[in-house]
Amino acid sequence: MAYLNVTKIEEALSQMKLRFQRKDSTVEMVDLEASFGRYLAKDLYATENLPSFRRSMVDGYAVLASDTLGASEQSPMILQVVGIVDIGCKSELNLTTGYAAYVPTGGEIPVGAEAMVMIEHTEALGPDIAIYYTATYGENIVGIGEDVQERTLILKKGTRLAPQHEAILASLGYAEIPVVKKPKVFILSTGDELVDVSSTPGYGQVRDCNSTIIRNIVESCGCEVVDSVRVIDEIEAFQKALRNATVSADVVILSGGSSAGIKDMTQLAIDSLAGNTDSPNVFIHGLAIKPGKPTVVGQIGEKPVIGLPGHPAACFITMKAFVEPFLNDFIGKNETEIRRIPCISGFQLHAAGGRDVYQLVEMVYEEEKLTAHILYGKSGMVSALAKANAYVVIKMNQEGIKVGDNLVAYLL
Repeated sequence: MAYLNVTKIEEALSQMKLRFQRKDSTVEMVDLEASFGRYLAKDLYATENLPSFRRSMVDGYAVLASDTLGASEQSPMILQVVGIVDIGCKSELNLTTGYAAYVPTGGEIPVGAEAMVMIEHTEALGPDIAIYYTATYGENIVGIGEDVQERTLILKKGTRLAPQHEAILASLGYAEIPVVKKPKVFILSTGDELVDVSSTPGYGQVRDCNSTIIRNIVESCGCEVVDSVRVIDEIEAFQKALRNATVSADVVILSGGSSAGIKDMTQLAIDSLAGNTDSPNVFIHGLAIKPGKPTVVGQIGEKPVIGLPGHPAACFITMKAFVEPFLNDFIGKNETEIRRIPCISGFQLHAAGGRDVYQLVEMVYEEEKLTAHILYGKSGMVSALAKANAYVVIKMNQEGIKVGDNLVAYLL
């Protein structure tokens, strides 16, 4: 394959989707308490009505709506109180005209009652109650199944479970949840110059920050990092690490060595493990994006192997623009998150011919508008990453961005 015969992001993702589908059983049952952040493996339906009884939304008095007609602060209606409904207990009361019953928030509405009047609009008068409010039919009452109807779809397959989802699952008695097994990801960082984050770099050495970038994004996609290993720039060591990685993981992500220098061995190492020499393992070398052009995508057996640029900003952008969408599809994510917001450009930038430009920005609320400010920094620099809270994309067919242009920002 010719080096850097660049492929558009959309085409690359399409190729990945066709090549890589998880063929093993991907469902496991977990306790509700352990389901936060996991992806649903199947559609879930309501097992019962919510509520299962007519329920009061307020503290106050159950009444017939017609008994309150014309009631006001100046002209209250007087009703006789026939009883109290205890919270959590079935109501045995049956209201008729001229009578009211006290019901706490969440309590069952007595038979015959048509509305709830908030306690703030009433006044106790011995055995009676003064009503200072005209209630409408059904006011402050939640009917049977009005919240959730039995057998209706409540959460779609691929939903990433958040606290609001777990609330409805708990309400419906889902103690165990079917979720997608976490895909296993192996991270390989290549380069003689890399040292651990806890080490003091020698001359010409740098701490390995790309592994941290990759790990955090991988885990945010609902995947599991099974190991993270650094490999020296030596082909046999590279090959051995790749073999081990493809045995223990579903996806392998490499950092560094993806360009065309004398120590850039990613494509060579991936292709050297091909079972069929007529069909190289690497099927993409070069994405039509900036930064991130020297990205390698290959296949060892049935396992995807992705080689990212070594520069931190390029590594980060490629993870967000390419690897994250692939992992989301690989895990079967139902895309519902709001990650794109409109904003105004606070900068001017020319396009790069033949490539989509992914520009890190800092979103600031100014003069009642969200404004994107450019963060300058070369691909090997990490300072812009620390300040960025979004990125914008200049498509390859655009001339560029001017100050005041309407943009779409992708939140980080």
